[in-house]
Amino acid sequence: MSDYGLIEANLFDVTTRNSKKPEFMLGDIYGLTWEGQDFLDDIQNETVWKKTQAQIKKTTGTASLEMVKEVAKTFVREMVLGGLS
Repeated sequence: MSDYGLIEANLFDVTTRNSKKPEFMLGDIYGLTWEGQDFLDDIQNETVWKKTQAQIKKTTGTASLEMVKEVAKTFVREMVLGGLS
């Protein structure tokens, strides 16, 4: 979520003496970013969330977080603009 700009966090990898690769991550989460808040605003509407899930299942069956954000944003935009007619 930090990599996608949804939360503000200070994260770091942790390795043990027997491992050369990071085994887990630790850190502090400070809160949501504006983008994270916008994403939650978009998907809190049950209709938007269900349409987003259905669209992803119907097409690819899986999607990155960035794609989920874009699909949800598209449904919100359609709902808002459709209400202007």
